[in-house]
Amino acid sequence: MAIKKVGKLSKDLGHTTIKSYPVPNQGLQNSTDYLKNTYLKMLAVLLQQPLEIHPSQECLFIRIVEGAKAEYSVQDYVRQALEVDIKEFEEFVSHFTGYLLRFRFILDAVLLCFVSKAEKSQIQLLAAYIEALALEKEEIQYLLEAAKYILEQDVKGYMEREELLPNSIPDNYFQEYLALFATGKETVVHNSEERLWIKCFSKQELDLEPYIEKPDDGISKYFNNTHIRQKRIYIENIKYKLPEGGGGIFFDNNKKVIFKNCEFVGGDNYFVLCDVKYVFFLNCHFIGFTKGVVREAALLLNRKYEFHFEHCIFENCRYQYKDYQQQWGELGVIVSKEYEVEHAVNYFSECEFRSCVGLNNSYTYKSAILCQGKAEVYGCKFVDCWNYHDTNKIDPAKIDPDDPKRTLFQVGTLEVDSTVINSAKVS
Repeated sequence: MAIKKVGKLSKDLGHTTIKSYPVPNQGLQNSTDYLKNTYLKMLAVLLQQPLEIHPSQECLFIRIVEGAKAEYSVQDYVRQALEVDIKEFEEFVSHFTGYLLRFRFILDAVLLCFVSKAEKSQIQLLAAYIEALALEKEEIQYLLEAAKYILEQDVKGYMEREELLPNSIPDNYFQEYLALFATGKETVVHNSEERLWIKCFSKQELDLEPYIEKPDDGISKYFNNTHIRQKRIYIENIKYKLPEGGGGIFFDNNKKVIFKNCEFVGGDNYFVLCDVKYVFFLNCHFIGFTKGVVREAALLLNRKYEFHFEHCIFENCRYQYKDYQQQWGELGVIVSKEYEVEHAVNYFSECEFRSCVGLNNSYTYKSAILCQGKAEVYGCKFVDCWNYHDTNKIDPAKIDPDDPKRTLFQVGTLEVDSTVINSAKVS
């Protein structure tokens, strides 16, 4: 491990801005107080092995404790660590063996050891932790290399190693630690054939054009299609206005796509999820889409698809169209599909829909106004969501007539704890 580069991180940890920045650990935050306290106490045992605690180790431990939203103070955990006996160690092992948090614990432990020069007693205890928690060889190798790149602040090396992630460790499981790469940077980007990873440390306007392909084939050119093809995509904290001209931004044959804390302004463009297995929009804001927000396409009959929308806001998404053929056909202002696939499900959790409407410049009425296809809806809020007929603007006199088919989702959609204000019924 490059001592010079590790020294750089050690110095950065003492910087006033970085010093107070917690390292989030969502898994630990969401665990029981017992597991959280045991986890931090066992790290404190490692921390106080030497006669004196090194300042950069102490600073990192403070950030770990703050990131876990812990019950006790750093001093409390260090004091409790002095009283740990073999029985407590065995209880720790029994609770964490086979539990996902063991991977984060070992990564934290490695970083604590090597953020400064590790003492022999710390390395011996670290080895005991790894052996007791029964990690596989490839898991150990991955964690040691991930720690190396974090300590060296090498985002390129870290993301390349992520592409060889063991199956037992979830994708992006340690991405919270990449705050350590933020020293003096507003945005961290990794772009390779396999992975596109963009993290802004505060909300930033960002142009996705450099990461979008414009295929040279005749069909794509004619329809103005653009494609993002990496297998794994993670994008956080961006503001992005989709380019005008329609055609769609295609996410094409990706394994997993995650957008977190993003803001999208649509206009006449939209996202196309083309044979993408897992999609997550988390805490995202969609504004002013006029041709739908998401279109799900090229779904295979023998494959499972999950599309998750959690804590999202959809605002003034007004689908303008003209349809004089399909009376009570499904619309899909937010999500539309090429065709129904039984194993494709849209999950909406604690989302808010504000004035999301269909504007039909013809006389037919519509069902499934917001979402075509199978869906589950949990704790969502709907305000002023209708389909209007014979008009291209909002006109209360043109709301579709009351009918069992006048719904926001398919009739029979699973729905729990919705709030509906001046809108069609949910299902």
